[in-house]
Amino acid sequence: MKVGAARFRRAERWRDRLVDGGKEALAEFTAEYPAADGAELSRLVAAAMAERRDGRSPGAGRKVFRFVQAALAAAT
Repeated sequence: MKVGAARFRRAERWRDRLVDGGKEALAEFTAEYPAADGAELSRLVAAAMAERRDGRSPGAGRKVFRFVQAALAAAT
């Protein structure tokens, strides 16, 4: 498996964990990737959780994914 494909899948798993798991997953992510802006990620996750709850299209969820993907890329 290519590095890009593996990173993409890992980012998808993290996005799902963050949006489903809230604060616990957020704490795990920021512990594993301390260079990531935890406050910004927290804001994005809260927006994604709200849009999921309200049945809106996943714009914030995509922003969480892009944030996570950038953090994973920066860590390698």
